[in-house]
Amino acid sequence: MAVTINGTTGITNTGDYDAEDADKILLGADDDLQIYHDGSNSKIINNTGYLNIRSDSFWVGNNAESEAYISGVADGAVTLSYNGADTCSTSANGLTFPSGKGIDFSATSNSSEATGSGFSELLDDYEEGECTMGFKFSGGDFNGSYAERAGKYTKIGNQVHLDFHMNLSNRGSNTSGYVVIRGLPFTVINNTHFRGSGTVGYFSNADSGVGSIFLFLTHNSTEFEPRIPGSGTVTSIASGDITNSFNMYGSVTYFTS
Repeated sequence: MAVTINGTTGITNTGDYDAEDADKILLGADDDLQIYHDGSNSKIINNTGYLNIRSDSFWVGNNAESEAYISGVADGAVTLSYNGADTCSTSANGLTFPSGKGIDFSATSNSSEATGSGFSELLDDYEEGECTMGFKFSGGDFNGSYAERAGKYTKIGNQVHLDFHMNLSNRGSNTSGYVVIRGLPFTVINNTHFRGSGTVGYFSNADSGVGSIFLFLTHNSTEFEPRIPGSGTVTSIASGDITNSFNMYGSVTYFTS
């Protein structure tokens, strides 16, 4: 073993670790901190307390300094990278992901059903929020008024669930056509097979012939129609089917792009 300290080369240890604990840099009364090369790998071993590394910013990456593995700054984010691209960072609320990134469940098994075919196991979005639902007739813009209206939604991946309430105080004068509900927080996916649907748990102040209401969403739209049972099908709700104080509580679940 040879250790050289000078103003040109710093500290140089020309040997590799051996069984007699030679060729290590040892610090502390009981050799608590050890730095050495074992012939294949470089090692830093701390045998007591914490290994405390302090810096207002840090960067860990490849030898060419062209690809980061992990980086961080004081009072800011710690960022993890994969193949040179940032994949997630810490924030005041937890973890944040760039667009298109998320929690990857690809290590789990796919559907066991013969007809099942998964195409994504990436959870790339989550959002909770409120939206202002609106009312109109298909023949014109709504010029009535509301006693109450509210909407609350949760979006997980590309699926949206919404609960809403609307209570009219006046349906207005533009009443031609059929009833339309507007104001979905995200556009329904542009696919006629997966429009989405919903239910109305409670309604009041409708025509006596309205026994139940179904919700059927329109693809590639933020509007949908409440409908009522007809002869062998469901039909749109006409203006004459509701009063000025029509009240409705409903929920819908649908896919967005």
